[in-house]
Amino acid sequence: MKRPCFIFLYILSLLSFALHDVNAGWSMPEEVIFPPSAPFNSTQSNIATGGNGNSVAIWYDVSDTETGIGILRGAVLPAGSVNNLGQPAWILTSQIAAGVQDPFDPVDQALGMDAAGNALVAWTDGNNNIFVSKLLAGQLTWTTPQIINVQLGSEIVQPPYVAVAPNGDAIVLWASSPYNYNYHLLSNTYDAQTNSWKGQVELLGGGLIQDSNINQVAIDANGNGVAVVSTPDNNVQAMAYHFASNSWTTIPPIITAPNDLGVTVAVDHAGNATLVWIDSTTGNVNAATLPFNQTTFTNQQQLSLSAAIEFPVVHTNAAGNALAIWSNDSGAISSARFSVSTGIWTALPDLDLGGNIASDLDLSVDAQGNAVAVWTISLDSGRFIQAASLGVTDSAWNLLTTLSAVDQNRFAHVVLTSRGDGVAIWEDDINDNSITGTIDSSIFLGMFSEVPLPPTGFVGVVIKNKFLNRTDRIHHLVWDASVDPTVVSYDLFRNGVLLSTFAAGSPSYVFEEHFRHKNRVDTYTLTSVNVSGVQSIPVIIMLK
Repeated sequence: MKRPCFIFLYILSLLSFALHDVNAGWSMPEEVIFPPSAPFNSTQSNIATGGNGNSVAIWYDVSDTETGIGILRGAVLPAGSVNNLGQPAWILTSQIAAGVQDPFDPVDQALGMDAAGNALVAWTDGNNNIFVSKLLAGQLTWTTPQIINVQLGSEIVQPPYVAVAPNGDAIVLWASSPYNYNYHLLSNTYDAQTNSWKGQVELLGGGLIQDSNINQVAIDANGNGVAVVSTPDNNVQAMAYHFASNSWTTIPPIITAPNDLGVTVAVDHAGNATLVWIDSTTGNVNAATLPFNQTTFTNQQQLSLSAAIEFPVVHTNAAGNALAIWSNDSGAISSARFSVSTGIWTALPDLDLGGNIASDLDLSVDAQGNAVAVWTISLDSGRFIQAASLGVTDSAWNLLTTLSAVDQNRFAHVVLTSRGDGVAIWEDDINDNSITGTIDSSIFLGMFSEVPLPPTGFVGVVIKNKFLNRTDRIHHLVWDASVDPTVVSYDLFRNGVLLSTFAAGSPSYVFEEHFRHKNRVDTYTLTSVNVSGVQSIPVIIMLK
Protein backbone atom coordinates (compact mmCIF):
# COMPACT_ATOMS: atom_id res chain seq x y z
CA MET A 1 0.00 0.00 0.00
CA LYS A 2 1.33 3.44 -0.86
CA ARG A 3 2.29 5.49 2.20
CA PRO A 4 0.08 8.58 2.84
CA CYS A 5 1.71 11.93 2.37
CA PHE A 6 3.01 13.87 5.37
CA ILE A 7 0.46 16.69 5.21
CA PHE A 8 -2.48 14.29 5.41
CA LEU A 9 -0.93 12.38 8.32
CA TYR A 10 -0.05 15.58 10.13
CA ILE A 11 -3.57 17.03 9.88
CA LEU A 12 -5.12 13.68 10.81
CA SER A 13 -2.90 13.40 13.87
CA LEU A 14 -3.79 16.91 15.05
CA LEU A 15 -7.49 16.16 14.67
CA SER A 16 -7.19 12.94 16.64
CA PHE A 17 -5.22 14.66 19.41
CA ALA A 18 -7.76 17.45 19.59
CA LEU A 19 -10.54 14.93 20.28
CA HIS A 20 -8.87 13.47 23.34
CA ASP A 21 -8.63 15.11 26.73
CA VAL A 22 -5.13 16.35 27.47
CA ASN A 23 -5.36 17.93 30.92
CA ALA A 24 -3.34 18.86 33.99
CA GLY A 25 -1.07 21.21 32.09
CA TRP A 26 0.42 18.92 29.43
CA SER A 27 0.24 20.45 25.96
CA MET A 28 -1.51 18.89 23.01
CA PRO A 29 1.05 16.48 21.49
CA GLU A 30 2.85 17.68 18.42
CA GLU A 31 4.67 15.73 15.71
CA VAL A 32 7.47 18.22 15.59
CA ILE A 33 10.37 15.80 15.47
CA PHE A 34 10.31 14.10 12.11
CA PRO A 35 12.58 13.28 9.19
CA PRO A 36 12.59 16.08 6.64
CA SER A 37 11.30 13.75 3.94
CA ALA A 38 9.17 10.61 3.69
CA PRO A 39 9.17 7.74 4.42
CA PHE A 40 8.78 8.22 8.15
CA ASN A 41 10.98 5.58 9.73
CA SER A 42 11.70 7.33 13.01
CA THR A 43 12.34 5.03 15.95
CA GLN A 44 14.30 4.64 19.20
CA SER A 45 14.15 8.23 20.45
CA ASN A 46 15.95 9.55 23.50
CA ILE A 47 15.89 12.83 25.41
CA ALA A 48 18.14 14.62 27.89
CA THR A 49 18.14 18.00 29.62
CA GLY A 50 20.88 20.18 31.05
CA GLY A 51 21.31 22.80 33.74
CA ASN A 52 20.52 25.59 31.27
CA GLY A 53 16.94 24.28 30.95
CA ASN A 54 17.33 23.30 27.30
CA SER A 55 16.52 19.76 26.14
CA VAL A 56 17.93 17.69 23.30
CA ALA A 57 16.26 14.75 21.56
CA ILE A 58 17.73 12.18 19.19
CA TRP A 59 16.17 9.42 17.13
CA TYR A 60 16.98 6.95 14.37
CA ASP A 61 15.60 7.38 10.85
CA VAL A 62 15.90 3.80 9.59
CA SER A 63 16.52 4.18 5.87
CA ASP A 64 17.39 0.51 5.23
CA THR A 65 14.75 -1.72 6.81
CA GLU A 66 16.62 -4.91 5.87
CA THR A 67 19.83 -4.14 7.76
CA GLY A 68 18.55 -1.59 10.29
CA ILE A 69 21.15 0.94 9.10
CA GLY A 70 19.93 4.51 9.00
CA ILE A 71 20.45 8.14 9.97
CA LEU A 72 20.82 9.58 13.46
CA ARG A 73 18.98 12.89 13.81
CA GLY A 74 18.42 15.42 16.57
CA ALA A 75 16.47 18.46 17.72
CA VAL A 76 16.78 21.09 20.44
CA LEU A 77 14.01 22.44 22.66
CA PRO A 78 15.09 25.78 24.18
CA ALA A 79 14.02 26.27 27.79
CA GLY A 80 10.26 26.83 27.98
CA SER A 81 9.96 27.25 24.21
CA VAL A 82 6.44 26.68 22.84
CA ASN A 83 4.59 27.62 19.65
CA ASN A 84 1.35 29.60 19.43
CA LEU A 85 -0.62 26.44 20.34
CA GLY A 86 1.41 25.90 23.49
CA GLN A 87 3.19 22.89 21.98
CA PRO A 88 6.94 22.34 22.36
CA ALA A 89 8.79 24.34 19.70
CA TRP A 90 11.57 21.95 18.69
CA ILE A 91 14.35 23.13 16.39
CA LEU A 92 15.96 20.53 14.12
CA THR A 93 19.73 20.27 14.39
CA SER A 94 22.15 19.19 11.72
CA GLN A 95 22.14 15.50 10.83
CA ILE A 96 24.26 13.71 13.44
CA ALA A 97 25.43 10.78 11.29
CA ALA A 98 24.53 8.36 8.53
CA GLY A 99 25.33 4.65 8.51
CA VAL A 100 24.08 4.22 12.08
CA GLN A 101 23.04 0.83 13.47
CA ASP A 102 19.56 0.93 15.00
CA PRO A 103 19.85 -0.61 18.50
CA PHE A 104 16.30 -2.04 18.43
CA ASP A 105 16.28 -1.52 22.19
CA PRO A 106 14.43 1.37 23.84
CA VAL A 107 16.31 0.81 27.10
CA ASP A 108 19.63 1.95 25.63
CA GLN A 109 20.71 5.38 26.90
CA ALA A 110 22.64 6.87 24.00
CA LEU A 111 22.41 10.54 25.01
CA GLY A 112 23.44 12.71 27.95
CA MET A 113 23.83 16.40 28.86
CA ASP A 114 25.96 18.27 31.38
CA ALA A 115 24.99 21.17 33.64
CA ALA A 116 26.06 23.72 31.02
CA GLY A 117 23.75 22.19 28.40
CA ASN A 118 26.36 20.43 26.24
CA ALA A 119 25.06 17.15 24.80
CA LEU A 120 26.93 13.94 23.99
CA VAL A 121 25.59 11.07 21.89
CA ALA A 122 27.15 7.67 21.15
CA TRP A 123 26.25 4.99 18.62
CA THR A 124 27.62 2.06 16.63
CA ASP A 125 27.67 1.50 12.90
CA GLY A 126 27.41 -1.72 10.95
CA ASN A 127 31.22 -2.08 11.01
CA ASN A 128 31.56 -2.39 14.82
CA ASN A 129 32.86 1.10 15.48
CA ILE A 130 31.71 3.17 18.46
CA PHE A 131 31.18 6.82 17.47
CA VAL A 132 30.52 9.93 19.56
CA SER A 133 29.47 13.47 18.70
CA LYS A 134 28.83 16.59 20.77
CA LEU A 135 26.33 19.42 20.50
CA LEU A 136 27.59 22.48 22.35
CA ALA A 137 25.09 24.58 24.30
CA GLY A 138 23.35 27.11 22.08
CA GLN A 139 24.47 25.40 18.85
CA LEU A 140 22.55 23.46 16.19
CA THR A 141 25.47 21.70 14.50
CA TRP A 142 26.87 18.47 15.90
CA THR A 143 30.62 17.95 15.90
CA THR A 144 32.26 15.59 13.42
CA PRO A 145 31.74 11.98 14.59
CA GLN A 146 34.77 10.48 16.35
CA ILE A 147 35.60 6.80 16.83
CA ILE A 148 36.44 5.98 20.46
CA ASN A 149 36.92 2.19 20.40
CA VAL A 150 39.72 -0.11 19.31
CA GLN A 151 38.24 -3.19 17.69
CA LEU A 152 39.11 -6.57 19.17
CA GLY A 153 39.12 -8.24 15.77
CA SER A 154 36.21 -9.94 14.07
CA GLU A 155 33.50 -9.03 16.54
CA ILE A 156 29.94 -7.94 17.27
CA VAL A 157 29.63 -4.56 18.99
CA GLN A 158 26.49 -3.83 20.96
CA PRO A 159 24.94 -0.34 21.14
CA PRO A 160 26.60 1.78 23.86
CA TYR A 161 25.31 3.31 27.07
CA VAL A 162 26.18 6.93 27.88
CA ALA A 163 26.43 8.67 31.25
CA VAL A 164 27.34 12.38 31.46
CA ALA A 165 28.38 14.17 34.67
CA PRO A 166 27.33 17.76 35.50
CA ASN A 167 30.90 18.92 34.84
CA GLY A 168 30.89 17.36 31.36
CA ASP A 169 32.92 14.22 32.09
CA ALA A 170 31.32 11.17 30.47
CA ILE A 171 31.54 7.39 30.38
CA VAL A 172 30.56 5.33 27.33
CA LEU A 173 30.03 1.61 28.03
CA TRP A 174 29.54 -1.17 25.50
CA ALA A 175 29.77 -4.94 25.05
CA SER A 176 31.84 -6.48 22.27
CA SER A 177 32.48 -10.07 21.21
CA PRO A 178 34.79 -11.84 18.76
CA TYR A 179 32.55 -14.88 19.34
CA ASN A 180 28.85 -15.25 20.01
CA TYR A 181 28.00 -15.31 23.73
CA ASN A 182 31.56 -14.50 24.77
CA TYR A 183 31.24 -10.78 25.32
CA HIS A 184 33.85 -8.38 26.64
CA LEU A 185 32.70 -5.25 28.49
CA LEU A 186 34.56 -2.10 27.46
CA SER A 187 34.47 1.61 28.22
CA ASN A 188 36.01 4.92 27.30
CA THR A 189 35.90 8.07 29.43
CA TYR A 190 35.74 11.68 28.29
CA ASP A 191 37.71 14.27 30.29
CA ALA A 192 35.92 17.60 29.94
CA GLN A 193 38.88 19.54 31.34
CA THR A 194 41.24 18.38 28.60
CA ASN A 195 38.56 17.82 25.94
CA SER A 196 39.96 14.36 25.28
CA TRP A 197 39.11 10.68 25.62
CA LYS A 198 41.21 8.66 28.06
CA GLY A 199 41.30 5.50 25.98
CA GLN A 200 39.53 2.16 25.84
CA VAL A 201 39.49 0.12 29.09
CA GLU A 202 38.31 -3.45 29.54
CA LEU A 203 36.08 -4.06 32.57
CA LEU A 204 35.40 -7.77 32.16
CA GLY A 205 37.12 -9.97 29.65
CA GLY A 206 35.04 -12.57 27.87
CA GLY A 207 32.06 -14.65 28.88
CA LEU A 208 29.45 -11.93 29.27
CA ILE A 209 25.91 -12.97 28.42
CA GLN A 210 24.42 -10.98 25.55
CA ASP A 211 21.78 -8.93 27.30
CA SER A 212 22.19 -5.21 26.76
CA ASN A 213 19.20 -4.45 29.01
CA ILE A 214 21.40 -4.77 32.05
CA ASN A 215 24.73 -3.47 30.80
CA GLN A 216 24.30 0.00 32.27
CA VAL A 217 26.48 2.80 33.58
CA ALA A 218 25.96 5.86 35.80
CA ILE A 219 28.31 8.73 36.73
CA ASP A 220 28.72 11.17 39.63
CA ALA A 221 29.60 14.88 39.71
CA ASN A 222 33.34 14.17 39.63
CA GLY A 223 33.39 11.66 36.79
CA ASN A 224 33.47 8.52 38.96
CA GLY A 225 30.99 5.86 37.87
CA VAL A 226 29.36 2.50 38.43
CA ALA A 227 28.50 -0.14 35.83
CA VAL A 228 26.26 -3.19 36.21
CA VAL A 229 26.34 -6.16 33.85
CA SER A 230 25.23 -9.77 33.61
CA THR A 231 27.81 -12.57 33.73
CA PRO A 232 27.85 -16.20 32.50
CA ASP A 233 27.37 -17.63 36.00
CA ASN A 234 24.10 -15.69 36.32
CA ASN A 235 25.45 -13.04 38.67
CA VAL A 236 24.81 -9.37 38.24
CA GLN A 237 28.22 -7.81 38.54
CA ALA A 238 28.94 -4.23 39.62
CA MET A 239 32.14 -2.35 38.91
CA ALA A 240 33.22 1.03 40.26
CA TYR A 241 35.10 3.50 38.04
CA HIS A 242 37.79 5.86 39.39
CA PHE A 243 38.22 8.90 37.18
CA ALA A 244 41.68 9.90 38.41
CA SER A 245 43.26 6.51 37.71
CA ASN A 246 41.02 5.64 34.73
CA SER A 247 40.47 2.19 36.23
CA TRP A 248 37.60 -0.08 37.23
CA THR A 249 37.33 -2.03 40.50
CA THR A 250 35.27 -5.23 40.48
CA ILE A 251 32.80 -5.44 43.38
CA PRO A 252 31.88 -8.86 44.85
CA PRO A 253 28.49 -9.70 43.32
CA ILE A 254 25.39 -9.13 45.41
CA ILE A 255 22.89 -10.79 43.10
CA THR A 256 23.00 -14.47 42.08
CA ALA A 257 20.09 -15.25 39.76
CA PRO A 258 19.26 -15.64 36.07
CA ASN A 259 20.30 -12.84 33.79
CA ASP A 260 16.83 -11.36 33.12
CA LEU A 261 16.80 -9.33 36.31
CA GLY A 262 16.50 -5.90 34.74
CA VAL A 263 18.99 -4.24 37.09
CA THR A 264 19.23 -0.45 36.93
CA VAL A 265 21.75 1.88 38.58
CA ALA A 266 21.82 5.52 39.64
CA VAL A 267 24.67 7.50 41.19
CA ASP A 268 24.32 10.63 43.33
CA HIS A 269 26.66 13.63 43.31
CA ALA A 270 28.80 12.13 46.06
CA GLY A 271 29.38 8.93 44.10
CA ASN A 272 27.08 6.61 46.07
CA ALA A 273 25.34 4.11 43.79
CA THR A 274 21.81 2.72 44.11
CA LEU A 275 21.00 -0.61 42.44
CA VAL A 276 17.43 -1.87 41.97
CA TRP A 277 16.59 -5.28 40.49
CA ILE A 278 13.95 -7.99 40.17
CA ASP A 279 14.26 -11.31 42.00
CA SER A 280 13.79 -13.77 39.14
CA THR A 281 12.28 -16.40 41.47
CA THR A 282 9.58 -14.30 43.15
CA GLY A 283 9.36 -11.27 40.87
CA ASN A 284 9.86 -9.03 43.91
CA VAL A 285 11.85 -5.82 43.60
CA ASN A 286 15.01 -5.40 45.68
CA ALA A 287 17.50 -2.58 46.21
CA ALA A 288 20.95 -1.99 47.67
CA THR A 289 23.48 0.83 48.02
CA LEU A 290 27.12 0.81 46.99
CA PRO A 291 28.77 3.65 48.96
CA PHE A 292 31.40 5.66 47.13
CA ASN A 293 34.86 4.07 47.08
CA GLN A 294 33.59 0.98 48.94
CA THR A 295 33.61 -2.64 47.83
CA THR A 296 30.55 -3.98 49.64
CA PHE A 297 26.85 -3.21 49.35
CA THR A 298 24.70 -1.77 52.16
CA ASN A 299 21.02 -1.00 52.77
CA GLN A 300 19.82 -4.13 50.97
CA GLN A 301 16.04 -4.23 51.20
CA GLN A 302 13.07 -5.86 49.49
CA LEU A 303 10.83 -3.15 48.08
CA SER A 304 7.77 -5.12 46.99
CA LEU A 305 5.69 -8.14 47.92
CA SER A 306 4.00 -8.36 44.53
CA ALA A 307 5.56 -9.47 41.28
CA ALA A 308 7.06 -6.82 39.02
CA ILE A 309 6.55 -7.32 35.30
CA GLU A 310 8.60 -4.39 34.01
CA PHE A 311 12.24 -3.50 34.54
CA PRO A 312 12.47 -1.13 37.52
CA VAL A 313 13.73 2.42 37.00
CA VAL A 314 15.69 4.33 39.64
CA HIS A 315 17.00 7.91 39.92
CA THR A 316 18.50 10.01 42.71
CA ASN A 317 18.26 13.66 43.63
CA ALA A 318 21.27 15.86 44.41
CA ALA A 319 21.37 14.72 48.04
CA GLY A 320 21.36 11.02 47.13
CA ASN A 321 17.75 10.25 48.06
CA ALA A 322 16.44 7.74 45.53
CA LEU A 323 13.10 7.00 43.84
CA ALA A 324 12.35 3.66 42.14
CA ILE A 325 9.28 2.74 40.09
CA TRP A 326 8.09 -0.46 38.44
CA SER A 327 4.94 -1.97 36.93
CA ASN A 328 3.29 -4.77 38.90
CA ASP A 329 0.99 -7.59 37.82
CA SER A 330 -2.14 -6.08 39.41
CA GLY A 331 -2.50 -3.22 36.93
CA ALA A 332 -0.71 -0.51 38.92
CA ILE A 333 2.62 1.27 39.17
CA SER A 334 4.52 0.67 42.38
CA SER A 335 7.24 2.91 43.77
CA ALA A 336 9.47 3.45 46.78
CA ARG A 337 11.67 6.23 48.15
CA PHE A 338 15.09 5.85 49.74
CA SER A 339 16.21 8.27 52.47
CA VAL A 340 19.93 8.90 52.83
CA SER A 341 19.48 10.06 56.42
CA THR A 342 17.76 6.84 57.57
CA GLY A 343 19.12 4.33 55.05
CA ILE A 344 15.57 2.98 54.63
CA TRP A 345 13.30 2.49 51.62
CA THR A 346 9.63 3.47 52.10
CA ALA A 347 6.90 2.18 49.79
CA LEU A 348 4.48 4.71 48.28
CA PRO A 349 0.82 3.96 47.55
CA ASP A 350 0.35 2.17 44.22
CA LEU A 351 -0.77 4.31 41.31
CA ASP A 352 -3.94 2.55 40.11
CA LEU A 353 -4.18 2.23 36.33
CA GLY A 354 -7.62 0.68 36.30
CA GLY A 355 -6.34 -2.82 35.76
CA ASN A 356 -4.23 -1.87 32.74
CA ILE A 357 -0.62 -2.98 32.62
CA ALA A 358 2.05 -0.31 32.18
CA SER A 359 5.17 -0.94 30.08
CA ASP A 360 8.15 1.12 28.86
CA LEU A 361 8.41 3.06 32.12
CA ASP A 362 10.67 6.10 32.24
CA LEU A 363 11.41 8.46 35.12
CA SER A 364 13.07 11.82 35.70
CA VAL A 365 14.02 13.24 39.11
CA ASP A 366 15.33 16.79 39.59
CA ALA A 367 17.94 18.00 42.06
CA GLN A 368 15.31 18.70 44.73
CA GLY A 369 13.62 15.31 44.38
CA ASN A 370 10.53 16.20 42.36
CA ALA A 371 9.70 13.50 39.82
CA VAL A 372 7.71 12.81 36.66
CA ALA A 373 7.09 9.39 35.11
CA VAL A 374 5.73 8.21 31.75
CA TRP A 375 4.67 4.80 30.44
CA THR A 376 2.71 2.94 27.75
CA ILE A 377 -0.75 1.39 28.20
CA SER A 378 -1.65 -1.33 25.68
CA LEU A 379 -5.26 -2.11 24.72
CA ASP A 380 -6.78 -4.28 22.00
CA SER A 381 -7.47 -1.09 20.05
CA GLY A 382 -3.92 0.26 20.33
CA ARG A 383 -1.46 1.91 22.72
CA PHE A 384 -1.35 5.28 24.45
CA ILE A 385 1.01 7.23 26.71
CA GLN A 386 0.28 8.31 30.29
CA ALA A 387 2.20 10.40 32.82
CA ALA A 388 2.12 11.27 36.52
CA SER A 389 4.08 13.53 38.85
CA LEU A 390 5.38 13.27 42.41
CA GLY A 391 6.50 16.35 44.33
CA VAL A 392 9.31 15.99 46.83
CA THR A 393 6.85 16.56 49.70
CA ASP A 394 4.01 14.51 48.18
CA SER A 395 3.05 11.23 49.81
CA ALA A 396 1.47 9.81 46.64
CA TRP A 397 1.58 10.22 42.86
CA ASN A 398 -0.79 12.73 41.27
CA LEU A 399 -1.71 14.38 37.97
CA LEU A 400 -2.35 11.08 36.20
CA THR A 401 -2.67 12.33 32.63
CA THR A 402 -3.17 10.78 29.21
CA LEU A 403 -0.69 12.32 26.77
CA SER A 404 -1.67 10.70 23.48
CA ALA A 405 -4.60 9.29 21.57
CA VAL A 406 -5.07 5.51 21.38
CA ASP A 407 -2.87 4.69 18.40
CA GLN A 408 0.40 2.77 18.14
CA ASN A 409 2.27 4.90 20.66
CA ARG A 410 5.11 3.42 22.71
CA PHE A 411 8.62 3.90 24.16
CA ALA A 412 8.00 7.17 26.00
CA HIS A 413 10.85 9.12 27.58
CA VAL A 414 10.65 12.13 29.88
CA VAL A 415 12.83 14.83 31.44
CA LEU A 416 12.17 17.37 34.17
CA THR A 417 14.08 20.50 33.21
CA SER A 418 15.85 22.97 35.48
CA ARG A 419 12.93 25.36 34.84
CA GLY A 420 10.52 22.83 36.33
CA ASP A 421 9.00 21.92 32.95
CA GLY A 422 8.14 18.33 32.05
CA VAL A 423 8.99 17.27 28.49
CA ALA A 424 7.91 13.89 27.11
CA ILE A 425 8.62 12.26 23.75
CA TRP A 426 7.46 8.93 22.35
CA GLU A 427 7.25 6.91 19.18
CA ASP A 428 4.03 6.84 17.17
CA ASP A 429 4.40 3.68 15.11
CA ILE A 430 2.00 4.50 12.27
CA ASN A 431 1.61 1.02 10.85
CA ASP A 432 2.64 -0.93 13.96
CA ASN A 433 5.49 -2.57 12.06
CA SER A 434 8.20 -1.77 14.62
CA ILE A 435 10.24 0.50 12.36
CA THR A 436 7.91 3.06 10.78
CA GLY A 437 6.66 6.07 12.67
CA THR A 438 7.12 9.59 13.92
CA ILE A 439 8.34 10.98 17.24
CA ASP A 440 5.64 12.90 19.12
CA SER A 441 6.16 15.21 22.10
CA SER A 442 4.33 17.17 24.77
CA ILE A 443 5.34 19.76 27.35
CA PHE A 444 4.08 20.72 30.82
CA LEU A 445 5.22 24.26 31.61
CA GLY A 446 5.85 24.95 35.28
CA MET A 447 5.15 21.41 36.52
CA PHE A 448 7.23 22.32 39.57
CA SER A 449 8.44 25.64 40.87
CA GLU A 450 12.18 25.13 40.73
CA VAL A 451 14.12 26.63 43.62
CA PRO A 452 17.83 25.73 43.48
CA LEU A 453 19.52 24.06 46.42
CA PRO A 454 21.56 26.41 48.63
CA PRO A 455 25.33 26.31 49.02
CA THR A 456 26.69 24.13 51.80
CA GLY A 457 29.17 24.63 54.65
CA PHE A 458 28.71 28.40 54.97
CA VAL A 459 30.78 29.54 57.96
CA GLY A 460 32.58 32.68 59.05
CA VAL A 461 35.26 33.71 61.54
CA VAL A 462 36.71 37.03 62.70
CA ILE A 463 40.46 37.40 62.17
CA LYS A 464 42.32 40.24 63.92
CA ASN A 465 45.49 41.71 62.45
CA LYS A 466 46.99 44.24 64.87
CA PHE A 467 49.10 47.14 63.67
CA LEU A 468 50.79 49.96 65.59
CA ASN A 469 47.81 52.28 65.66
CA ARG A 470 44.84 50.19 64.56
CA THR A 471 43.43 46.66 64.26
CA ASP A 472 42.16 45.15 61.03
CA ARG A 473 39.10 43.07 61.86
CA ILE A 474 38.60 40.67 58.95
CA HIS A 475 35.36 38.78 58.35
CA HIS A 476 36.56 35.58 56.72
CA LEU A 477 33.75 33.68 54.94
CA VAL A 478 33.98 30.26 53.32
CA TRP A 479 31.42 27.93 51.74
CA ASP A 480 31.16 24.88 49.53
CA ALA A 481 29.33 24.64 46.23
CA SER A 482 25.70 23.62 46.04
CA VAL A 483 25.14 20.03 44.98
CA ASP A 484 22.50 21.32 42.56
CA PRO A 485 23.85 21.07 38.99
CA THR A 486 21.51 23.86 37.82
CA VAL A 487 23.28 26.49 39.94
CA VAL A 488 25.26 29.00 37.86
CA SER A 489 26.29 31.55 40.50
CA TYR A 490 26.18 32.60 44.16
CA ASP A 491 25.06 35.97 45.54
CA LEU A 492 26.60 37.22 48.80
CA PHE A 493 24.84 40.00 50.72
CA ARG A 494 25.85 41.97 53.82
CA ASN A 495 22.97 43.52 55.74
CA GLY A 496 20.75 43.17 52.67
CA VAL A 497 23.20 44.79 50.24
CA LEU A 498 24.75 42.70 47.45
CA LEU A 499 28.50 42.43 48.00
CA SER A 500 29.52 40.15 45.15
CA THR A 501 28.43 37.46 42.73
CA PHE A 502 30.56 34.33 42.29
CA ALA A 503 30.40 32.10 39.24
CA ALA A 504 29.71 28.43 39.93
CA GLY A 505 32.31 25.84 39.08
CA SER A 506 34.66 25.79 42.09
CA PRO A 507 34.33 23.20 44.87
CA SER A 508 34.83 25.89 47.55
CA TYR A 509 34.80 29.67 47.90
CA VAL A 510 36.48 32.27 50.13
CA PHE A 511 35.53 35.92 50.70
CA GLU A 512 37.08 38.43 53.11
CA GLU A 513 36.02 41.87 54.28
CA HIS A 514 38.59 44.03 56.03
CA PHE A 515 38.30 46.68 58.77
CA ARG A 516 34.88 45.70 60.07
CA HIS A 517 33.51 47.51 63.13
CA LYS A 518 33.95 45.68 66.43
CA ASN A 519 30.70 47.05 67.88
CA ARG A 520 28.50 46.22 64.90
CA VAL A 521 26.85 42.92 64.00
CA ASP A 522 27.03 42.13 60.29
CA THR A 523 24.54 39.68 58.80
CA TYR A 524 25.82 37.79 55.75
CA THR A 525 23.31 36.10 53.47
CA LEU A 526 24.33 33.67 50.74
CA THR A 527 22.11 32.24 48.00
CA SER A 528 22.50 29.98 45.00
CA VAL A 529 21.15 31.23 41.67
CA ASN A 530 20.06 28.93 38.84
CA VAL A 531 20.04 29.55 35.10
CA SER A 532 16.54 31.08 35.29
CA GLY A 533 17.70 33.62 37.88
CA VAL A 534 15.80 31.93 40.72
CA GLN A 535 17.52 32.20 44.10
CA SER A 536 17.71 29.47 46.69
CA ILE A 537 16.62 29.64 50.29
CA PRO A 538 19.32 31.80 51.91
CA VAL A 539 21.93 30.56 54.35
CA ILE A 540 22.81 33.15 56.99
CA ILE A 541 25.61 33.82 59.46
CA MET A 542 26.23 36.80 61.76
CA LEU A 543 29.67 38.12 62.73
CA LYS A 544 30.72 40.85 65.15
